[in-house]
Amino acid sequence: MRLPAPVLNLRPRTFVTATLLTAATLAGGCASGNPRGQWNDSAEARWSAMRSTALVEMAQGQFDGGQLDLAEATIRDAAAIAPDDPRVHLLAGRIALENGLLERAYHHFGDCLEKATPAADPSADDDAPAPEPAGPHAADAYYFRAVVLQRWQRGGEALADYRAAAELDPERPRRVLAVAETLVALDRVDEAARLLEDKKTYFDQNAAVRALLAHIQTLRGEHALAVDNFREATLLDPENLRIKEELAFAQLKVERFADAAETLRELTARDVNAGRDDLTRALARAEAANGRHREARDVLSRLTRRNPGSARDWLSLGDVCWKMDDLGGALIAANRAVALEPRRAEGYLLAGLVWQKRARHHEALQMFDAAADVAPNNPTPVILRGITLQQSDRVAAAAEAYREALRIAPEDPRPGRLLAKLERGAGVDTTAVGG
Repeated sequence: MRLPAPVLNLRPRTFVTATLLTAATLAGGCASGNPRGQWNDSAEARWSAMRSTALVEMAQGQFDGGQLDLAEATIRDAAAIAPDDPRVHLLAGRIALENGLLERAYHHFGDCLEKATPAADPSADDDAPAPEPAGPHAADAYYFRAVVLQRWQRGGEALADYRAAAELDPERPRRVLAVAETLVALDRVDEAARLLEDKKTYFDQNAAVRALLAHIQTLRGEHALAVDNFREATLLDPENLRIKEELAFAQLKVERFADAAETLRELTARDVNAGRDDLTRALARAEAANGRHREARDVLSRLTRRNPGSARDWLSLGDVCWKMDDLGGALIAANRAVALEPRRAEGYLLAGLVWQKRARHHEALQMFDAAADVAPNNPTPVILRGITLQQSDRVAAAAEAYREALRIAPEDPRPGRLLAKLERGAGVDTTAVGG
């Protein structure tokens, strides 16, 4: 059966048309620079970028988790794919820095800055300024390169890099703090203080800025200002016990004993500070200076039970007991101090004072003589010996003791004053031993 003519003519015409269109397309493609090849190149570039990004993120996670060997291997793979990616060099530098490979880290951070710098415009005038490094990668590279420079004790160069990081990333207070800390290390304390004063309002919710400013004010002897800034820092970061601790010692420094005691009570009540003898001692000092001797004695009693081997703590307890007229407690503490440190004069002196107040002159003289033996250049034991001898009506021996104290410390006014009163027959002034 013959097919109709139109059908017979369709296939050859369609084939010819298709062939012509294909040829035209190919010819046009060649004439226009092979867009299909360009598309392939672009797709490959996108795929490489995606792979390198994934590898950098994986390496960052490994780095954050402390898996430095894995992070180093992963970032090496990323560098093979994207050698011009500043993120690759930044993380490679941080890994090297963490491993203590300072030279390698330094060069990686420099490479990161180079890759993060926009290319110069070839049409620009020769006098045009060079483009500035941009983006967070450059800021981080400057910051960590400064860390390397500090470890090499190249403080001036580190300061320049820290400042560059702060200028590129002004919203992060850590950058400004690094600048201030470096200025302090370079003995440019006043400059550091001015910087932090300027930034304190800008970073009004940052406790670290105020805490560092308070440290600098302490260095400058501005203790009252330091207390104010430490207090503001604790209000901004109330769970930062380190800052609260610094506030307490600053309060002690300016003799705000009630405030210091309140701060120290809060600190010593924390479980994390249960074994902190230094904080307990500071609390006892604050309580005693505030006239709360009973509370100070309770604190020191707990301390000596927890740490019975410290002569210093027993002496502090004995001193508080003495001020409370608790002679028994004072004598026990003095004897424990003598047993622990027999070459220390304070224990003998405290025991001698207790015996003297009890009118046990023989025992008091023994203690004062023992104190003089272990501290021959200290006039106090000899003065106390003279007072005890005078109380025993041994006037000539007392006068000789005062003269001996004058020979030991001719600049000390106490023995001369006691000797003059003795020679005038004015009696015994037991308060002359103080001061």
